Amino acid sequence: MRVFVAGATGVLGRTVLAELFAHGHAVVALARSQDKATLLRSVGAEPIPGDLLAPATFQHALTAIDAVCNLATVVPRPPALPTDWLLNDVVLRQGVAGLLGAARRMNVPYYVQQSSSDLYLPQGDVWLVEDAKTAPQEPLRAFLDAESEVASSGLPFAVLRAGIYYGAGTPLTERLAAGVSKGLLQLSHSGENWLSPTHLFDMAKAIRLCIEQQPKGRIYNVCDDAPLQERVLLASIAEESNARVECSDDAPPDSGWRVSNARLRTELGFVPYYPSALGAIGELRGG
Repeated sequence: MRVFVAGATGVLGRTVLAELFAHGHAVVALARSQDKATLLRSVGAEPIPGDLLAPATFQHALTAIDAVCNLATVVPRPPALPTDWLLNDVVLRQGVAGLLGAARRMNVPYYVQQSSSDLYLPQGDVWLVEDAKTAPQEPLRAFLDAESEVASSGLPFAVLRAGIYYGAGTPLTERLAAGVSKGLLQLSHSGENWLSPTHLFDMAKAIRLCIEQQPKGRIYNVCDDAPLQERVLLASIAEESNARVECSDDAPPDSGWRVSNARLRTELGFVPYYPSALGAIGELRGG
């Protein structure tokens, strides 16, 4: 299949390209600069110079495309101020609307959108499925707006809601590896909060399955089979690293997201490369 990818040069994008190439697909990818175009060409993608916020610059490249995959975000690394999220808001609102419009005009048969499981109302131990109540905090509301834009576009689509990403180059992995190097892993909460991690490889696999099988109008949670509490993850890393775990006195209340990937497994036959983040302790501690 021939796939157009926006956001192909980011940490997730490069992983998705590798997954698509490994299964025989061709990739046409949006490139905002010559450096990005060179990078894309070096890994085997066909770069298309253009700007996601200016659809006229890339619409021509959607000819004979089997699916569009939008991975473009500008999520700031923590700690982030509200103003740091403004560009991400623009990319998810104006960028998604423009890309969908171009895809419709060029009769692209399928569309995949990256989103976030942090949109759900945190409910502690309760398993969260795709029809669970959403109540995103303001910085994440743009993800829900993007989902609504996709759902009303008239295009066959899938939306993939990822948990907290881990793997090389992700903020979580870098934060944990830095903690290990200092001998101190800091809980962001008291440790009872739930995490639903998503390895980059598994998000890439879920995207590929959607592109190949093209389920219509579906939202899927993409995360490990086994969400876990933060204290469990950090204790496991500490045990392997001779580090200690501490909780700050002003840690916020615990809750988090315990997200289920059952729909993805049942409908698309998804089996994660990493069923649990505990299987990637070496990677998470920087080894």
